[in-house]
Amino acid sequence: MSKESNPDIPFMATLTPIQLPFQLRYGVNTESAEYRQLINDISDNINDIVDAAVHFQSTEYSELSSDVKSLRMFVWQPQHWLRFHVFPNGVAIVEHVQPLHPDDTVKTLEAKAQALSEQVIQEQWPTFIEISKSLIKLNQNLIQMVGDDSLNTFTLQIKWITRCLCLKKPDLTSSNWQRILTQWLANTRSPTDAQLLCDGELNHSMTWLNYVVVDVQQNATGLMYDYRFDSMILAQYFYTAQENCNQQLKQAIEKAYIADDLLTAEKTLSKARLAARMQTIQYHDALKYVTRDKREKIAEILNGWDYSELVENSNRMIDVCSSRLEEVDNRRREKSSVMTDLLLVALSFFAVFELSLYLVELSREMMSRPTLDYHDDSSSIFLSFIANIDTDYMFSFGVLVTVALFFIYRKFKQS
Repeated sequence: MSKESNPDIPFMATLTPIQLPFQLRYGVNTESAEYRQLINDISDNINDIVDAAVHFQSTEYSELSSDVKSLRMFVWQPQHWLRFHVFPNGVAIVEHVQPLHPDDTVKTLEAKAQALSEQVIQEQWPTFIEISKSLIKLNQNLIQMVGDDSLNTFTLQIKWITRCLCLKKPDLTSSNWQRILTQWLANTRSPTDAQLLCDGELNHSMTWLNYVVVDVQQNATGLMYDYRFDSMILAQYFYTAQENCNQQLKQAIEKAYIADDLLTAEKTLSKARLAARMQTIQYHDALKYVTRDKREKIAEILNGWDYSELVENSNRMIDVCSSRLEEVDNRRREKSSVMTDLLLVALSFFAVFELSLYLVELSREMMSRPTLDYHDDSSSIFLSFIANIDTDYMFSFGVLVTVALFFIYRKFKQS
């Protein structure tokens, strides 16, 4: 179906976030010559690429009506009504345009839109996997696999499918369309938008899953030419990327608390924490390069989805998992400290025991063989005293000295 050729017919458009099998490595500078060369190589070596540009303007902010740079890596268009908007951190938003049957009920419209979009994405997925293989070969210094699965076993992961009625102004005068709009937006955040659309006071409603856009602007690049659609694509990209970070953090928490696999939990937390921090940086950095209208619309959409709460929840999960790992580490340190104390007690016992044994042996030998101390004026009083002490008493004294040294050590350590 080509809506570019007949834009006056109402149609349905869906936006579907999916997980990609690859992503840019963390820390890649998208302003570098190497990254620009990668984008050029993608355009030259992969078929059906309709948008792969680093910069739209030769000088930043030279035009207020267009974005400074593209936030996408590229857009893959296998069919004229299907586009994969591929972003750097393992997320793609699939744009699918399909026929709209106004005689269907709202539930039927929703079900058909989701089923058809899922079907066409599934059909194109094997081809996209082959593209991913070619893409990774272009520059493995910049691109890496996501997860441990190979490309051949990486399954399609659809997050959700949002639906948008794309209408023309004259359609809003139809009682049938007015009825559909009322039902279509009934369960969204702003159900009253239906009447405002019919009255001409609004030209779009994009709050929660079911959207309406009036007089969509299109060109060869598809719906992203319309700032309202592009804002929604970017908003879904930001939300999905942050949601992916939170999912990784949940896995780290599960391994730390449930599976008790602390080594894996620490590795997972390290990766997820890096991903979350980089996502926050990329989000704030990206907003500098879009037009004012898009920036305001993206902020409005994400505010309606409580995006800031999603980010804050990410920080809370990092704290929870870090606290668990620190708690276990402290236990290990405490256990190690106890073992060290026991080892010191054992060593001190043997040292005192050996000293006692040596003193007893030396003193008795000196007393039994006077010639050994012929250099002295008289016999040693100390050795004479030791020689007359019972051996058991000497050993008992050694034990008491060891215990006393142990408690003195513990007291100084605690203080």
